[in-house]
Amino acid sequence: MVDREALLSSFVAGPEGAEHIRRHPDLSASHVEVAREMLDRAHRLLRMLLGAQVDAVRAPSVFLYSSVEQLVSAACVNRATRGYYDGAIHVAAERDLSESLLHEYSHHVLNQLGVRKPMWLHEGIAMLVARETWWQDPRLGLHDWLPEGHLPFEALVDAFPHTADELFAGAVYYQSIAMVFFIRVRGARPDLGALVEQLARGEVSPRSAFAYAAGREGRALHEAFRDYVHILPVASLPGAPPEGRGEGKGRWSSGSGGD
Repeated sequence: MVDREALLSSFVAGPEGAEHIRRHPDLSASHVEVAREMLDRAHRLLRMLLGAQVDAVRAPSVFLYSSVEQLVSAACVNRATRGYYDGAIHVAAERDLSESLLHEYSHHVLNQLGVRKPMWLHEGIAMLVARETWWQDPRLGLHDWLPEGHLPFEALVDAFPHTADELFAGAVYYQSIAMVFFIRVRGARPDLGALVEQLARGEVSPRSAFAYAAGREGRALHEAFRDYVHILPVASLPGAPPEGRGEGKGRWSSGSGGD
């Protein structure tokens, strides 16, 4: 593994107003400008989704790597990872930079607001903000799996290992965004901003958050979720991103824990 600290020390800080964004010397200053624009966009989107509480969040440190290989070489993450959050945002600039920044900034905001768990809320919000649609690809088989074989809801509270294989990671991300959509469309308490505030204040526990927002428990919750996810791949789904590249097998971010 590459010496991470030595690598990061070689990164170049952005210009005035963007000093918190650092790039590998192989990248041009234009990458910093793209990053600044995407962070601003992410902030606006999250403010729309979660409310004015987002304005209290300070700007994150951002490290732009020249390639996925360079990113992975300096961190213990899945080799399909394009970005991760560990208190700072680390992303590879060679592919889907904008999407990765939108995704990882969502983790930053939730952590800064005092919400480290549940993981499904982190990943579902991050995928929604980044307008990810790879999970709609029928070749992945996720739509056939989720209605009958979804993971236990409690299994998506804690962050899964950053080195998890792609198949398991895909299932986790897909179910996470399904749970967020379910709350927004059929939940008894669809306001994600209010849920984040209640989690931050300790009024709702990460383990009970899904049942609380859904307004259902036990078998009733499982049956309602199972019935709902049959429609998830439909592009006109309320609250779903209307467009997206849908390339490959998605974007594996490590992220909600901030460790």
